[in-house]
Amino acid sequence: SSAGGSVVIGTISGSSISFGATTQITSSGFGHYAVEYDENNNKFIVFWRDSSNSSYATAAVGTISGTSVTMGTSVVFNSEYSREFSPVYDTTINRVVVAYGQIGGTSSERARVQVVSISGTIPSFTTANYFYSGSTANHHAVWDSHNNKMIIVGAGGVSDDSFAVVATPSTSGVTFGSPTNFESGIQNHAVIAFDPVVNKVLVVYKDTNNSGYGTLAVGTVSGTSISFTTPVVWNSSAQVYNPCIAYNTDASRFVIGYR
Repeated sequence: SSAGGSVVIGTISGSSISFGATTQITSSGFGHYAVEYDENNNKFIVFWRDSSNSSYATAAVGTISGTSVTMGTSVVFNSEYSREFSPVYDTTINRVVVAYGQIGGTSSERARVQVVSISGTIPSFTTANYFYSGSTANHHAVWDSHNNKMIIVGAGGVSDDSFAVVATPSTSGVTFGSPTNFESGIQNHAVIAFDPVVNKVLVVYKDTNNSGYGTLAVGTVSGTSISFTTPVVWNSSAQVYNPCIAYNTDASRFVIGYR
């Protein structure tokens, strides 16, 4: 896309929200974007695929003052076609960690994971680590604050099954356990969230092997491994598209959005 990207600060009051002035991040090529807050630096990082620059992976640091934002200089951190950015904040090393897909280079598509450090308003990145030797897609990640692990879901490998993998970041890179399948075949739009009450993750997805119904599975992390319950259908009235998930700490419940 030739469209640019912008950021705006919202302030919630009761059940309403108000916004400050819009700040432009880039004037063109803004796609597959994601944002994560860095608690240690009190800043946020925006990641995107810059289609105006060969679709390279790009990032910039934002600083909030009241309802205004200033953006630092954009940095390219992967000079290959990149997409599906999914960052988390690691509370043990006080760093943002980002998972994403690369197309081209050493394989058709590989999931890369990198740790981000901030110096002033400039992000720097560790060397990328990979958890699959073959191609993968549809990546989404969450931070498990009980086990201090990053859990990544995606699809790929030898049989194109849908999987989850447990990642352990450090300030110098990321190591991984063995991927575990939660469903056979590529399941579209898989997303994951963490429940801090029962210390488990919930994966929500469109089951392409079952009429596109909305389906979920509960995952339990043990060390660097993860196991899943039998998948359960939560919407069998029609196909679901683009599910998203969040955990409501007040109600101790998940909220699922979809179309």
